[in-house]
Amino acid sequence: MLSRGLKRIMGQRLLRRMAAGMFSIAALLSLTACGASSSPQGSGTGDLLDKVKSSKVLSVAVASFPPLEYQDPATQQWSGVDIDILSKFASTLGAKLEVHSMAFPATIQSVASKRDDITANIFKTPEREDVLTFSNPVIKYVEGIIVNSDFPRIPAATVEGLQGKKIATATGTAEQAFVPRIPGAVNQSYNSVNEAFLALSSGRVDATFQPVMYAEWAVKKNPSLHIKVLGPVPESITGKGNQAPAGYYGVAKGDYSKRFLDELNKFLVQEQSNGGLKQILEKYGLTDPSYLAGLGNQSGS
Repeated sequence: MLSRGLKRIMGQRLLRRMAAGMFSIAALLSLTACGASSSPQGSGTGDLLDKVKSSKVLSVAVASFPPLEYQDPATQQWSGVDIDILSKFASTLGAKLEVHSMAFPATIQSVASKRDDITANIFKTPEREDVLTFSNPVIKYVEGIIVNSDFPRIPAATVEGLQGKKIATATGTAEQAFVPRIPGAVNQSYNSVNEAFLALSSGRVDATFQPVMYAEWAVKKNPSLHIKVLGPVPESITGKGNQAPAGYYGVAKGDYSKRFLDELNKFLVQEQSNGGLKQILEKYGLTDPSYLAGLGNQSGS
């Protein structure tokens, strides 16, 4: 018979062997798990195109700029030129458009940081090109001087006629850069184009700089607004070549957006050539040919 001491020693050795065996099995399982997790997952690149296709959602960051994007008062649904264009594009990727509303400057940051996928169509500026890559042009705008239709305080659409005047602009828009180029003019910032038009209609400012499209749409939707287009903003104020700028969609910079942008540009070219964009514009009463004139001669970044 084994002594109690010998039994105790053998029992301790057995426990150590069992523990070592359990450790070996755990280590083997751990290595197997690591091997499984490091293996390729699917064939995608993990870029923006993959994200949209896999989530089936294309998110756009917008501020309200009718008729490009706005909430229908009756349904609270988002409508507008950009909403229709991007919804149609999203469907080609098997996705649906999801609209995220915010103040205009935040839309650029939201897309640059990849919280949202794409901006509405906006003007290109050097500052924006630092953080976004732009699509092919979508539509063109003519920058207009909008005045009060009952009591216009601007005698002519000239630099001299604008001197010393209070001019409304929407916060974060390209038009804000125009005002400092006019001697004595004062910029009055508002959160939206609609607020700028209301300020002009009520006589709180002398004029506003906005694309003519916005003014035509505003009067169509609200005939009680006392505003009218005086004429185009002089090129000496907008800068050479900027009197009828194009709008572009913006995405985050880098390879992350490259394949997505290629698909978007193909879609825009096709819609411009087959009349799809023209039909969308006409839906919102925008029939002037200048909106699509010469777009084939411009490109994104």
